[in-house]
Amino acid sequence: MALVAAGGGKGLSILWGLSGATQYRLGASFPFSIFYMHEWWRVVTAMFLHGGLIHIGFNMMALLQFGPAIEELYGSPRYLFLYVVTGAFGFLVSAGFGNFSLGASGALLGLVGVMLAVTTKRGGSPMRELRSRLVSSVVILFALGFMGMGMDNYAHGAGLASGFVLGKLFADRQPANVNERRRAYALGWLAGLVLIASFVLMIKHYRDPLPGESTQSYPAARESALLYCQHKTPAVDPHSIVVVSLHSPKEKVWGELLDINPSGVTLRGIDLNSFDHFVRQINEPDGERIGLPTIFFPMNRVERVSLDEPTGSIPSMDELFARKIGRTLTDYLSQFA
Repeated sequence: MALVAAGGGKGLSILWGLSGATQYRLGASFPFSIFYMHEWWRVVTAMFLHGGLIHIGFNMMALLQFGPAIEELYGSPRYLFLYVVTGAFGFLVSAGFGNFSLGASGALLGLVGVMLAVTTKRGGSPMRELRSRLVSSVVILFALGFMGMGMDNYAHGAGLASGFVLGKLFADRQPANVNERRRAYALGWLAGLVLIASFVLMIKHYRDPLPGESTQSYPAARESALLYCQHKTPAVDPHSIVVVSLHSPKEKVWGELLDINPSGVTLRGIDLNSFDHFVRQINEPDGERIGLPTIFFPMNRVERVSLDEPTGSIPSMDELFARKIGRTLTDYLSQFA
C-alpha cells in the first residue's frame, strides 16, 4: 500500500522494486538515521521489510525450512527471541559498516547459526551430515554476496555468528521446569515488546522528512551527516535536472534534484526506462496530468550524479522532453508545486 501511495507498484515492478524512499519510511536499516538520528528501532523493522515479492518469497521459503524445527526444539518464546536478537544484531553490524539494508536474511542466518551450534553439541552421522549441508549453503550464500549479487554479507555474517553463540548458550530442548519456562516466557515477551515498540515508532516517524529533505530545514542534521560520511557533495545546484546512476541493482533515474548531501540524494524523477511511457501518459488526449514521485537514494547506492546536458549532437533528456511535450521538465513540474 505504501508503494502504491508513493506512485509505484504498477505492473510487475512490485515483484522486486520498492523505491528507496518507501523502504526508508517503512523502516529499512540506514546508518545515518540509526547512529545520528537515534532511530534504533530500524534494526528491528528492517528484518520484516523486503524489496519486493520475489525477495520475501525466497526468504519465506528458507524460513519454512529452518523455522519449524527450531521452534519445536526451543519453544515459541525462545524461538521469537532468537529470531529478533540475531536479526537486529545483523543489521546493527551492517549499519556500522555503512550499509543501507533490509530483509529477513540476517535473522535467517541467525537460525542457521543456532542449528550449527546444535550439531556441534550432538553426535552421530545425521548431525554431521546436517552440519555439512548447512556449511555448504552458507559458503555459497557468502560467495554470491562477494560476487556483487546485492546481498548484505555483513548482516549475514553477524546474524550467523550471534546465532551460533546463542545456540551454544541455550539448552537445545524445551524448558524442563517452572523456572526455565518463566525465563523462556520472559525472553519471548521481551522480544515481543521490542517488536511492538519498533513498529509503533516506525508508524510514528513514517511522515518525517527524508534525510535529504530534513537537512534543508535543520542545519544540525546536515552537520551530523557531514560527521557521519566522508563523501564530498558535488557542486550541483538544487532544482537542476540530473541523471543519478545507481548500483545494486544497476539503474539510472532522471529528474529534478531537490537535495544532495552526504546522507543521500533526493529528487523528483523516474527510471530512465520509463521515460517514453511517462511522455505518452502526458500526451494522451484524456490523459491524467501526472507529476513525478519524490525519491530518496542513500549515498552508498549512488555511483554518480551528473547534470542532464547534451553530448555533442546527442540532446539531453530535458531537451527530448521539451520537444515531445512543448516545455521543459522544470516548467512542467511547476504546475504541481
